[in-house]
Amino acid sequence: MVSLTQVLSSNARIPQELPSNMVAVFAGATTGIGLATLKAFVKYAVSPRIYFLARNTTAAELIVSQCQTLNPSSSFSVLKADLSSVRETSRACEVIKSKETGVNLVVLSMGEVRMDRALSEEGLHLFMATVYYNRILIPSLLLPQLTHASLTTPLARVLDVAGGTKEGPVDTSDLACLRVPVGQIRAHLTSMHTLALESLADQAPSCEVCAWGGGGGWSGVGDGVEGGQPTEEVRRSVYSVDWDGEGPGGRVMELLKKLRKKGVKEAVWEHTNGEFERIRSGRKL
Repeated sequence: MVSLTQVLSSNARIPQELPSNMVAVFAGATTGIGLATLKAFVKYAVSPRIYFLARNTTAAELIVSQCQTLNPSSSFSVLKADLSSVRETSRACEVIKSKETGVNLVVLSMGEVRMDRALSEEGLHLFMATVYYNRILIPSLLLPQLTHASLTTPLARVLDVAGGTKEGPVDTSDLACLRVPVGQIRAHLTSMHTLALESLADQAPSCEVCAWGGGGGWSGVGDGVEGGQPTEEVRRSVYSVDWDGEGPGGRVMELLKKLRKKGVKEAVWEHTNGEFERIRSGRKL
């Protein structure tokens, strides 16, 4: 278990070991773990530039004022976006891409628990739209910026606050999660996260991805994957990490290995990008 003392010690080294003017993107930081992580990053980083994606810009601006009290050298751009919408999320990312050649940190924690099967205007399960699809879309669109940061600075990381280490069976006949029983959604969804992030990392192996299983009050930035375990022995850049910094057990590692062998990783990636293309083209289900 990674102790709080280790996390705080690591964070305290940020001003000396990481560069000034780092660029970070936070999606879902108006409450909870995302907010705690944002404040921790702002507290320790030197003159960070932060893009804050939020539907409620009033709440976001209040948080910005609190953060700038913590660190007057920080600068913020609040981008209004409904993070259940692929189109709006894409537009926000295009703004970032037009202004930045490099992005050091992407923190994804948006979403809320929904027990219904309501669909978004774009035809996605509303819960999945926010908690899965747009969490994959953002780093996918910002991949050139993350890659640039990985080659020119010590930090290029995606932190996906989801269900890391809780991976389970995937229903390949219902990747959109329109019929998966409620009790099986977390396992299905978490495996989709991990496999999609692995596909993303295949395109940028110098970047680091942490699929973190939130559930506690963790607010570290500097060593969030310390003590974790890469999801594949051949790749050192994708980690599935629990709330205590520990990686998945043998059961999950074996399950992921079997899913990859069956081609589920490729099926998830093809499905995810297929939905993005469908929505961009305006096609209906």
